[in-house]
Amino acid sequence: VVAVPQDQLTFESVIRPLMEAPNFKTNPLVCQAKHLQHCSTDSELREAATKASTVFAALKKEGKTRKDVYEKVHAFANSDEAKSLPAYEAHFVASILRGFERSGLALGPDESAELRRLLDEDAEVCSQYKRNLAEDKTKISFDPKDLDGCDPEFVKERLEKESGKVVLTLKYPDILPVLQNCAVAETRRQVAMARDSAYGDNLELVAKGIQLRKKTAELLKYKSWAHFVTETRMSGSPEKVMTFLGGIKDKASSGAEADKERLRKLKASHLAERGELPAGGEGAVQLEAWDTAFYH
Repeated sequence: VVAVPQDQLTFESVIRPLMEAPNFKTNPLVCQAKHLQHCSTDSELREAATKASTVFAALKKEGKTRKDVYEKVHAFANSDEAKSLPAYEAHFVASILRGFERSGLALGPDESAELRRLLDEDAEVCSQYKRNLAEDKTKISFDPKDLDGCDPEFVKERLEKESGKVVLTLKYPDILPVLQNCAVAETRRQVAMARDSAYGDNLELVAKGIQLRKKTAELLKYKSWAHFVTETRMSGSPEKVMTFLGGIKDKASSGAEADKERLRKLKASHLAERGELPAGGEGAVQLEAWDTAFYH
């Protein structure tokens, strides 16, 4: 695109190449890398996929910040041909141009440099967050009796001969069967709490990412990161999202409260059968976050 002479800027020479993979929307290779990053049982393959995902993210970001390409698109967008394009083709011109401008290419040199720094730091934060999830080594041990209700084969496969303990990781194949089937509330609680407190410094990374995106939105003259993100989505704005969600909440609240009470009563009945009711009886039973999957 950059090599196209100024007097030969056309839809086919400037816009069409940017409509096709890997430039526009999803690159299939990115999907493959992400799948291997999170699902492969081979640690070396996961690490290689993580590195590939980081490279793809950097490439995508770099493509959006090519000022020389932006200048060609901007020049074509102001041409007579661009102004007379059918709606379908005109959509891509506007979308690609807006994509470049959302990447800060309409900013001055100093602001552009600051934006690149923020985006680089945000990409690294996201990559570290995902690595923490993929490479978590947390293990929790339980006596077999503490997994009452779980499939015997599930328990047997995770039984450590030396200690006689059942050893679980925080991977979904381990925690979901426990949260859904284990009749022991304390076991479900420990699994849920371990999951919420593990994964390295991810809470700090989330806080850092929020601040980076807040600064990015401000630099690009958006009211918030939510306004920046929703601009190119079906909703169009966070205000429309909140209005939509508010409408759903108004309609669903009574049913949700009824469902919650139904689950609480199921828990109370279950605890009564097990002789585990609290001192206040069935009325004192509370539904906890680690109960919903089991009593649902």
